[in-house]
Amino acid sequence: MILLPNLLIVTGNARNVGKTTLANAIIRHFSEDFPIIGLKVSAMRTDDEDYHGEHPDPAPVSYRIDAETDRSGSTDTSRMLLAGARQAWFIRAHEMCIEKAVSEFLTMIPSKALIVAESRALRLVAEPSALILIERRPPWPGLKPIDSLIPLSSMHLLTGPGYAPLPEIISKITTNGKNWVINP
Repeated sequence: MILLPNLLIVTGNARNVGKTTLANAIIRHFSEDFPIIGLKVSAMRTDDEDYHGEHPDPAPVSYRIDAETDRSGSTDTSRMLLAGARQAWFIRAHEMCIEKAVSEFLTMIPSKALIVAESRALRLVAEPSALILIERRPPWPGLKPIDSLIPLSSMHLLTGPGYAPLPEIISKITTNGKNWVINP
């Protein structure tokens, strides 16, 4: 397990639950005062391609690390740049190669930068200072199990009408530039 006090992970139990929206709001809020690196990590599993959207490059044999340069807003990492991230990266890796890919990624970025990641797979190999779990409640197709993530989460959000708006969520997140803190 890689201990990363400068890491905040936004994860969830389904697609389209607001992970990218929240990650970008965090980046937007803190990027004027701190260097923020945006990161998306996707685990590649057999028959799991539908969860990861369309990518122009073929799936990697073990892992692939790509620096985002496009600012069109067409991908999650592109939107991280638009939100104010100094750099944005996308790691696609087979589950058994995630730790190796993340270790290599860490050599490619400034060591003191804060990282905001959108990923479920990253928590398998990294221990962040903050983990925000976004849960969509049934009935909803394609929900992933989250029971193991609930006790690890610093903040557990439910999506849908009537739940906490972004400004309220962001107001509970702080940083000293070295680590992230989620306040009650």
